[in-house]
Amino acid sequence: MKILIIYRYYWPDIAPYGKILKYMTERWVKDRNDVTVFTGQPTYNDINATKRPRSECHNGVKTLRAVLFPERKNWNLLRIINFALFLLQAVFHVLLKKNYQLIVVNSFPPVFMGTTARWISKIWKIPYIYHCQDLHPESARIGGGIKNRWLFETLKRIDTRNCIKAWRVVTLSKDMNKTLALRGLPPNNIRIINNFILDSNDGQKTLPAQMSGKTKDDFFVLFAGNMGHFQGLERIIEACRILSEYKQMRFFFMGEGSAKKNLMRQSGDLLNKTIFFIPYQPTAVAFRANEVSDFAIVALKPDVYRVAFPSKTMMYLAAGCPILALIEKESELAREILERDLGLVCSQTDAPQLADTIYGAWKGREIWRRKRKNISIVARQLFGKEMILKQWSDLIRELSTDTRSQEAVSVS
Repeated sequence: MKILIIYRYYWPDIAPYGKILKYMTERWVKDRNDVTVFTGQPTYNDINATKRPRSECHNGVKTLRAVLFPERKNWNLLRIINFALFLLQAVFHVLLKKNYQLIVVNSFPPVFMGTTARWISKIWKIPYIYHCQDLHPESARIGGGIKNRWLFETLKRIDTRNCIKAWRVVTLSKDMNKTLALRGLPPNNIRIINNFILDSNDGQKTLPAQMSGKTKDDFFVLFAGNMGHFQGLERIIEACRILSEYKQMRFFFMGEGSAKKNLMRQSGDLLNKTIFFIPYQPTAVAFRANEVSDFAIVALKPDVYRVAFPSKTMMYLAAGCPILALIEKESELAREILERDLGLVCSQTDAPQLADTIYGAWKGREIWRRKRKNISIVARQLFGKEMILKQWSDLIRELSTDTRSQEAVSVS
């Protein structure tokens, strides 16, 4: 089967989904598919990467790169222009080729990527898989990015159409599935396939300086990932201030994001004493940081669990690090954590309760340290790479079966 994947940040870009796609596409090649990725030059998080050829082939996966303007993460207008250019060039590529049998797209840029796939499918009769890492526009509304009700309802109608016309919609959790069901989507075209644990042995595992020299009495709490508007990290800083007398407790925020500067200001005199901010780190370094941390934080604002799944969960658990989840207890993630004894669940809106929960984790730190091996084992059972790649292979074969069945009906 000839498969086209359209995504802006493919390997060797450092975007997590780009790395996930690398394993998926190489697996599809091994399954005897002809796979092409339409992408851009590596620019994620303003990395200064070596420019790649316009066209190349790696491990059997053909890569084609769009011609775009140089940009930076905070150059919003130019980023919008580049997204438009990227989508237009993707459409023209399909127009020239016309022989793809399947298109796979991600939900980024929100709504527009799905709409582009729908129009390509409508014009050239090519089925598409809509891989929703987040559900939009619900995500934007919860995060405060869309406040106008008319705009929200319009975008939701458009994206619901994108989902209905997709051959399959792939989401990450049962909670996301329920949200799509509320839109009125037929259940037969939705599949739940979560992301998998990314390899952590692709570089040196040198700890950031702030985390080196840990003693058995130190208690490290780590947040690693995007510091944006979905996490509500301000409550964590408030809890840090409540616990400031316990000098053995150290709180680390690793990554970048729009909320980072405000969080650093909020830390005040605790900055670089009990609260530390570490820039974005390669996967291997982040994994090592998880290994030395006593607890790792997954924080989502109320209702976010309905439209997204925090993929940082996989790396935390793979390193054997217990999770402190700031999330509603009725969410699928909270139930898994509590039922499998993978960590603790706490309100994301109550800083004193969060401080009490962290204090209790500190008091029971030796018990949790003895659970780390089992936590790592459970992580591989839930999010093992080979298991999830097989689910994707099975899904692609399902399309092949559907296609052959339709051809047989048309012949008869």
